[in-house]
Amino acid sequence: MNHEAPPSYCALPQAVFQEPLSADTLGTLAYFFSLGRPFTVNDIRQRFDFGTSKSYRIMRELVDAGWVARRWLHDQGRFIGVEYTVRDSQEAADNGFTDLMKHEG
Repeated sequence: MNHEAPPSYCALPQAVFQEPLSADTLGTLAYFFSLGRPFTVNDIRQRFDFGTSKSYRIMRELVDAGWVARRWLHDQGRFIGVEYTVRDSQEAADNGFTDLMKHEG
């Protein structure tokens, strides 16, 4: 049986549904899988009309669960933001100070 999704569909790993994630977090994770690109907290806020605190809580939950990688962005040594990327499979929690931390410039 072929589970590959057509281009207009999004396939989610079954393990996503085994996680003890809140409904808001699970829905946000499904949205991120559909994007196919890195995303920011503003993407959550704009798509779901969540406030800042709720958006960051969801991102912490996804990072802690290992579904999202976090990358600190710098330009010429100055912090300019955080970029998040959904992982195809669950990995160990990323505390933000792993090899994904990237200093540019």
